[in-house]
Order: sequence, then structure tokens, then C-alpha cells
Amino acid sequence: MRRFIFCFVFGLYLDFGCLQEQDKVCDVGDFCEYKCQCKRQCQDNLKCADNDKCKRGWFGYRCQYQDLAVFNATLTTEPPSRNVSWLTDQNDNTCNTETDLKSITVTWRDKRAIP
Repeated sequence: MRRFIFCFVFGLYLDFGCLQEQDKVCDVGDFCEYKCQCKRQCQDNLKCADNDKCKRGWFGYRCQYQDLAVFNATLTTEPPSRNVSWLTDQNDNTCNTETDLKSITVTWRDKRAIP
């Protein structure tokens, strides 16, 4: 019986300990899933306010994806000299419109750890 009570209490501790408010701003040491990456300020749910955008170098859902092509990178296309500004315009809705673009090579000037 003691073992059952211990397991039950320990299980409750784990359940409550693992619960997290994913819609709140995270502090260092918290078990939060998201960090605020908006230019001005995030709402309580970490979405950018109306007419706000992600900080430079961030994009996507709640600005949680880091754009590794923005900083210290050279983009080379095949065929050469194609417009690839849509890759770093911080707008998730823009797409490539050049149908003959075969490849894009990203070359970083600095070595950098990928988070």
C-alpha cells in the first residue's frame, strides 16, 4: 500500500512539474517552449502584435525559426544571378517565382553553432 501511495504522489508531482504555461514569456531556467522574437513586443501568447514582425533573422510560427541565411552568408544560385530576396524577406507568404531556378548554395563566412 505504501508503494502505491508513493507512486501515486510521485506521479502527481511529475504531472504537475511537467505542466507549463506555453503561452507565457520564458525566463532563463524555465521549461518553456517559446522565446519572444518579435521586433517590438510579444503578446501574452508570444504572438507578435498586429502589424509587428519577427526580429531580423527569425521567422515562422511565433517567430521561433532562426534564418541562418540572414547573417554573414552568401547565397549563390544556379543559374547565376537569380533574385532570392524572398528567402530573407521575413514574410512566410512569399515564394520563389522563378521556374528555372535549379539550386541555391548558402556559404557562411563565419563558423557558427546551429542551435
